[in-house]
This record gives sequence, structure tokens and C-alpha cells, in this order.
Amino acid sequence: MKKTFLKTTMIALCALLLLGTLSACGPKNLTGTWNNADYDEMFVNFDEDGSVAGYNAEYDMVIFGGWTEKKGSFEITGLSDEALVFKLQGKDTLYCEVYELTLKKGAEKEIPAITDSELTDGAWITEDGVYELEFYWDDWDIYDDDQGEYILEGTYTVVNGKLTMKTEAGTTFKPTIADNRRELTLDNMVFFLED
Repeated sequence: MKKTFLKTTMIALCALLLLGTLSACGPKNLTGTWNNADYDEMFVNFDEDGSVAGYNAEYDMVIFGGWTEKKGSFEITGLSDEALVFKLQGKDTLYCEVYELTLKKGAEKEIPAITDSELTDGAWITEDGVYELEFYWDDWDIYDDDQGEYILEGTYTVVNGKLTMKTEAGTTFKPTIADNRRELTLDNMVFFLED
């Protein structure tokens, strides 16, 4: 009786240890920042909710997608035209055989709140459609559709994802960008990125 109990306990402990080892390599360990091993300018952030964001510093570009776990591998969609399938190699390496792409687990990095390419992607308009904010390479303007004229113009900079706008008269604004990256609040005006 004691031998059977001891044997059953040992098997259960071994199973728990094995399960713990496997789950340590699972999704919870996937969350965080992974750096492209061959290209320092790019990293990817995986969130527990299944979302993923990639940032390319050379082009100041953010791409969003999702990830799921599938039979010992991880499928990432949205970062390229096709789904990327990665396999975990050890605790800190993800490898995509098709594209010979290696990601290494790294220190946490933040995706910028906004980038130049996102700002210049289209017009930002107020909900009533009266005001239109447009960004160009280094300047911006607000057009009043009712008055048929530009009411503000100036220059802007984006440093570490933080937007600073300066009018020609010298007034400085630090607009806030919503988490969805499609809503910009400038002083008391709220603009939405037009689709």
C-alpha cells in the first residue's frame, strides 16, 4: 500500500514538474519585448491579450497584429502579408523557419505613442467635420471648413513618441494621443484620424 501511494505520488510530482516546465515556455513567457536578432532597429511586443505590436525605428513605423499559440508554435498575424509561425527555442529565442527570422527576448521597450508616419497618414477631423488638421513632413495646419480658411499653422516634432506642436505665433501645444492612436486632443479640440 505504501509503495503504491509513494509511486503514485512520485508520478504526480513528475507530471507537475513537467507541466510546470512546459507552461514556463508558454504564452506567459512570450509576453514582453522581443528584439530582431539580425536587425537592431526592430522589436516586437507581445501582450497577454493576444495582441502584438512591432516597431521599426529606422522607418519610425508601428504595425499591429495578433498572436495565438498553435501546437508548440506561435502564429503571428498582421505584421506581414502572411502569418508568421515561430517556434520557441529555449526560453529566450523565437525562430521563424520560413523567413529565417530570429527574435530574442530582451528588456522591456515601449512602442511610441505616435509616429510621424501615423500623423501624416491622413487628415484628422473634428467629429462635426468643421475643422481639419493635417500634418506634413515637419509642419501642420488646421483648416476651418465653415470659414474657408486656415486658422492655425506651425511646425511639429515627435520625440520618443511625444508630439509637440508650435504655432507660427510661438504658442506650444503638447497634444494627447488616445490609446487607439486615432484620436488626438489639441487644447479643447478633439480630432479623429479619417479612414
